[in-house]
Amino acid sequence: MTASRRYRALLIGNASFPRDPHGLPELHGPAADLKELRQALTDERTGLFASDILDLLDYEVQELRKALYEFFVKSAERDDVLLLYYSGHGKLDLLNKLHLCAHDSETDSLPVTALRYKEDVESLIDESPATTTVTVLDCCYSGAFRGGDLIVNATGRGKCVISSSSATELVPDSTGEDGPSPFTDAFIQGLRLAEAGVPFTVRQLYDHIFQVQAGSGNAMPQLHFSGEGDIAIAGAPSSPPSTLPAPPPPIPFRQRCRGFVRRHWRSLSVASLAAGAALSALLVVLPDDPTPGGDRGVHAVAEAKEDGRPTVFEAARTECAPSEESVRVGDHGRTLTVDRAFAEEDPGIDGDKLNCIFEAIDLPDSVESRMWNTNGYSGQQEAEFNGLSVSWSYSSDVGFDMTVADERPEVGRCLPYDPEAVGDGLSVIDCGDPRAFWEITAQSYEIDAEVDDDGGLLDHQAAYDLCGVRYGAPYFGELWTNWQYVYSSGAVDSMYCTRALGDPDPGSDARTPYIPGDGACFDDGESWWTVDCGSSEAVYEVVGTVELDEAGELSDAEAAEEATCGGDFYWEVTDIEGRTAAILCGSEL
Repeated sequence: MTASRRYRALLIGNASFPRDPHGLPELHGPAADLKELRQALTDERTGLFASDILDLLDYEVQELRKALYEFFVKSAERDDVLLLYYSGHGKLDLLNKLHLCAHDSETDSLPVTALRYKEDVESLIDESPATTTVTVLDCCYSGAFRGGDLIVNATGRGKCVISSSSATELVPDSTGEDGPSPFTDAFIQGLRLAEAGVPFTVRQLYDHIFQVQAGSGNAMPQLHFSGEGDIAIAGAPSSPPSTLPAPPPPIPFRQRCRGFVRRHWRSLSVASLAAGAALSALLVVLPDDPTPGGDRGVHAVAEAKEDGRPTVFEAARTECAPSEESVRVGDHGRTLTVDRAFAEEDPGIDGDKLNCIFEAIDLPDSVESRMWNTNGYSGQQEAEFNGLSVSWSYSSDVGFDMTVADERPEVGRCLPYDPEAVGDGLSVIDCGDPRAFWEITAQSYEIDAEVDDDGGLLDHQAAYDLCGVRYGAPYFGELWTNWQYVYSSGAVDSMYCTRALGDPDPGSDARTPYIPGDGACFDDGESWWTVDCGSSEAVYEVVGTVELDEAGELSDAEAAEEATCGGDFYWEVTDIEGRTAAILCGSEL
């Protein structure tokens, strides 16, 4: 297809990393990602990129830097539409700066062996003569390309970035040897929705990817755009303006993540229904049958920040240097910074307070000894201990600077059955811990949501956005899913989307956290545990279920009419908004 402006693409994929096979495991997806994306971009009917595509698989970092300069600066023209795509490992350094790994990358020397997004990519985009660029990143932590701050209204010609995750999330590789990753597959399928002769825009593409990922349980994509007009990516090109567009007005960046759901598992809909739905189950007795027990209620867990304990870094600052400006806690309690200790001018804290901090964070003697032996010629020093990382340096004029960070991603780790608020978030544990009950599938400290006087969400859309639609409706026979959040002063500080590991109830081995399905048994308690039918705790057996085509408020008569699944009793199962979404029918054992 011939376009009125040049559409050019640089596709980068890195699947193998021989210099650091342990830190950077081999990936299955990048080769297929590049191959199938090229086919979609050059489609006979809808492709705008003709043959002006360069794909680089398993190239070293210096070769990639040269190719990026050629693409964005040396060969670019003002009216070009430039697409940069990357598939591979994304890594963050101690300052949470994003690095895109190359064939020769090593995790302990990222700045010199990997592409630094800001310095090696973003700076060239800024320098490029081309006024329209689209960057697509399919890698872990890809939302950190601008520190995690994103907006979601792409409506223009300018600079656009689509990332496969937020700044803190991992993304899955391809599940097979010859197929693309889930994110890139959604990207490719989106391009194939284009119609010949009809512009298919970046916004339409992003909306498709978002919808696919929302229903998959994977990390949610992010979008940042600055510009005006509209960017066509397939179908038919948009015409370049006769004059350069005016600079866009400043836009407050705002992160859009998967909404995390508040924990609502004390009801049939809950557990699996989606973590966050204010699910309730109404027990209805068929005529002339005895009532087997009281209604099941909802147990919603939301931790008030005021009731939580401080993080280890917050506690260290409060105990050792509560009024010192040179000691700061950031990143929602996950980093501790000490500046200018022992400096010749304007010094920070003294040795006693520094020793107090070392003791409060349980710094090993071996690391402390290295710190006290650091001099002006030592340069930047680093160490790891107890799951934390620490970096420090010293010079006589600047003094001693130190940053301690808990860089362990919360996604993929676990929570106990009853989580505890710590700082702005929840106390996270390793999934091998005997207390582990919930696995964190998504998490964010950037949630735009408020709570009422009782701690309930005023609007559940944030929960839907974070966890996806599957967290808002019942799925019989599946593991509980759930959301929880921490709030203060009427606003949500953090949200967690969680899924039960499948381990039994800490109080009873006979109960497992699955929504009861056909043939399963359950008890008369508040929560919808699946109970071993041979156990003395089992009270009812599920004889059938009905999932309604559309959730809504049902009268008693309407509910009875829908309860066509048999049994002696039926329960209405409600979704996050309190609407009946399904009917469960059962009989007493």
